[in-house]
Amino acid sequence: CQDQKETMEHIFWECPCAQVCWQKLPVICHWIGVRWAQDNIPAFLMYCAKREAPNLSKETKQWLAQEHPDDVDAFTNEWKRIWRVLSSIWVTHLWIQRNPAVYQHEVVTIAGSVHEFWKPGLRQLRALAKRECRRADSKIQGTRLLLCLRKLARQPREPSPMVVSPVQPPDRYKAPALLTRRKVRFNILVHAFTT
Repeated sequence: CQDQKETMEHIFWECPCAQVCWQKLPVICHWIGVRWAQDNIPAFLMYCAKREAPNLSKETKQWLAQEHPDDVDAFTNEWKRIWRVLSSIWVTHLWIQRNPAVYQHEVVTIAGSVHEFWKPGLRQLRALAKRECRRADSKIQGTRLLLCLRKLARQPREPSPMVVSPVQPPDRYKAPALLTRRKVRFNILVHAFTT
């Protein structure tokens, strides 16, 4: 921004381009149970600076308890890991995006900035999950991360003003049967070793 003093606060939080990027966090806001507002910037700043994940919303905790009743703590830890990775990548990306604008006088569009804001974080998390799924000692953790990424990729939908038909297509994000069988087998093994 040509008329603004370049400070870290401006680059990461006050710049209109950064503001739009942070406003595109409806999925994150949905997970922690807050609506994005300018007043939330200091809280997001602290969470990002500390690399500490905010608490999950009541709805997200209920979803975890319903979908993964035996693994709520493990899935909560995956969410915290997702937050740490994304918050580090997002802040870094805003800095990387700034450099060509300042030194090569490249024009940075808000639309391009928003797209580039999400892309590296999700790519990094998918790569991490795939790598963990390939290793025997981290296969379960990698699978949990992939399931959390699926949930993260689903944009929260506003309730429809129309009456919804009771006949709906099946949820395509339902856990695959193989994953369910592995989970059952894992629980049996854990039970066998603990008794």
